[in-house]
Amino acid sequence: MTARDVSPSSAADDAVLRVPGRAVFADAQVEDAVGRVERSATLRQSPQLRRLLRHLVLHAQRDGGHALREIAVGVEALGRDPSSFDPKRDPIVRTEARRLRAKLAAYYAGEGRNDPIVIEVPKGGYVPVLRAAPPPGALGDASIAVLPFANFTGDAMREPFCDALTDELIDALARMQGLRVVARTSAFRYKDAREDVRAIGATLRVGTLLEGSVQVAGERVRVLAQLVLCTDGRHLWSQAFEGAAADLGLVQQALADEIVRSLERAGVLPHAAPSVPAPRGTRDAEARDRYDRAPRRNCRPARPASGAPWPSPSRATTPRRWSACCAKC
Repeated sequence: MTARDVSPSSAADDAVLRVPGRAVFADAQVEDAVGRVERSATLRQSPQLRRLLRHLVLHAQRDGGHALREIAVGVEALGRDPSSFDPKRDPIVRTEARRLRAKLAAYYAGEGRNDPIVIEVPKGGYVPVLRAAPPPGALGDASIAVLPFANFTGDAMREPFCDALTDELIDALARMQGLRVVARTSAFRYKDAREDVRAIGATLRVGTLLEGSVQVAGERVRVLAQLVLCTDGRHLWSQAFEGAAADLGLVQQALADEIVRSLERAGVLPHAAPSVPAPRGTRDAEARDRYDRAPRRNCRPARPASGAPWPSPSRATTPRRWSACCAKC
């Protein structure tokens, strides 16, 4: 496990690693986006910030988004002496990165509000995020559908994990206030379908689609997630995630949570408020696996004693409550 972009929220989340994905934009598009910011009134009088911006963006485009060391940024972008520069004593990289983040925010809030590509440098690192700015009004209805994640593992026994990951994502997104999420039944009609995303979006009446795939390489499971704009099929966001294949039950919920957090950080969700926390399920890998594989129509919590209320859905459907029933199904 490396230190790059690791989610630290829990033991399961620690096993999830966001890894650099393929470049979404062509070199010419990236050069145009950087040039717009460099020529703007916001950065025109800041040559050092312009050099820093260009260095970070071109490094991410060329090297696939691998994390940059602070000492390399100080020497290569800010002209520090490699023989004497010590980031622990000289905070110039952190200081200039904070200034750059503020300048970018001001630029895109003002003269760059209509730029086709938005550049951001998330806190905690020096790897910029480039995302497409959707056309005005394209995301106004704040709606999304999560299509079933494709199983590219070559193992049919992994299919329940792919479906369960899709369910987790639907649940996590549905907790976001102001975001309309298409129901599972409607979304799963497109499992293994090869229809155009624009046609799917029109049928489901949503502005965006979240789709992806699951692969297993050795002892690692790799999940690629993509957010697509339904009006023209444009990719708004793309990111790969990795976790331990031996603990799919534990990694599954962490993957879903990390994907949603990445969508929130990238700012590509359509005008949705932060998600509402939900009760957590079991961390028992065997119980989780039985839950994922069990036929849903036969699994239900035990009927309460006469006159007693039914358990609340949020707790009745957690894997720990289901595990006893699933063992008999």
